[in-house]
Amino acid sequence: LKVTLDNATLFATEENTPTQAEVIVEYTVAGGKMQNRRVVPLVVYGRRAIDWTESTPIAAFVTPQEETVRTFARAAVVANDGSLPEPVLQAIAMFQAMSQAQLKYVKDPVLPARSGALDTVQFARETLQTRSGDCDDLSVLFATLLESVGVETAFLLVPGHVLVGVNAGVPPDALERVTLDPTRVVVHEGKAFVPVETTMIGKSFREAWAQGAATVARAGAKSGADGLTVVETRRGWASYPPAPLPRTAGISVPKPDAKTAGALDEAHLVVAARDAAKAEQETRLAAAVTKDPSGPEASAYATLLARQGKLDAARAVLKAALDKKPGSVVLTNNLANVDVLGGDVTSAVGHYRTILEQAGPRKGDVLTNLGIAYAQVGDSQKAVEAFDAALAAGASSAFLATGF
Repeated sequence: LKVTLDNATLFATEENTPTQAEVIVEYTVAGGKMQNRRVVPLVVYGRRAIDWTESTPIAAFVTPQEETVRTFARAAVVANDGSLPEPVLQAIAMFQAMSQAQLKYVKDPVLPARSGALDTVQFARETLQTRSGDCDDLSVLFATLLESVGVETAFLLVPGHVLVGVNAGVPPDALERVTLDPTRVVVHEGKAFVPVETTMIGKSFREAWAQGAATVARAGAKSGADGLTVVETRRGWASYPPAPLPRTAGISVPKPDAKTAGALDEAHLVVAARDAAKAEQETRLAAAVTKDPSGPEASAYATLLARQGKLDAARAVLKAALDKKPGSVVLTNNLANVDVLGGDVTSAVGHYRTILEQAGPRKGDVLTNLGIAYAQVGDSQKAVEAFDAALAAGASSAFLATGF
């Protein structure tokens, strides 16, 4: 039995309200009309209520088309200089704007013990108006601001707490534009989400990111109700679309100033930390390869150099390693990949073919790269044949995405 309630009445309901429902069922038996009536008690929960036993309804609180939110978000957006993926930069911008608005973290009112998993969540415009909220209120605001400028989000739920994951805009195996530390992202169904602790408004985005990563890492090590639950906002909308908030005139909310909120300064510090980690990693790998040219670090070092566009240096590292380990499937495959990146597809195809028979469980991956090479020179028939063979051999999607 589906019941449709009046939106205007529902959104006017502030508190949980006990009431009664009368159910009337009319039916026909042997030509005679029958009727049953039943009155049952029920509770109409306030408009901000949520039952955390089913976490997906949190998506309904994300209302990116609400005009107050859109106005705030548009004023906070900053132009990208290309040093960070767009979603990460705008996440920094929205976080800085929330800090500039001097929002405060406060806890929810205490709920009665019999409410169990029942909680209250403010809509984004309410949090902007009151300039305060608890973890779920601030998370809803942050997610709503980001979704209003086209950035995909997810709610990261751990016992008693809510964070926001920001889709980094790069695949999980190409995170070097964001971070070199895989523990600083949450990988969920092929997407990499940057975890942000929204209660740390007033602190730097770097600190909020670090705290978010630490929180989800602790939860991720556990299972069941004590573990991490990821609720992608847009998937949640399929069952719980954004709430149709009534228009409200005269709402007073802070107005962010992208020029003074410090988003670009913070972004530059994020980039500086990332690049320092890259330099440290490159130094460490270079030292290891100098000590042992054919050691396990050789492929990692060549991959790092290739992704920086240093193809000649990457090729030299791999050839030196192959001098010590001729016929190595991994080293030869990566040398072929460097050739593909450098446009020498003929040489790449030759390398791939020399290791196909001894590739073992990696054969599907090598065939995938061979298909990519054929596709780059426009030989679609051979490319399709290679891809079909790769699928039959169990090629991994990660290999397909990176080529390394």
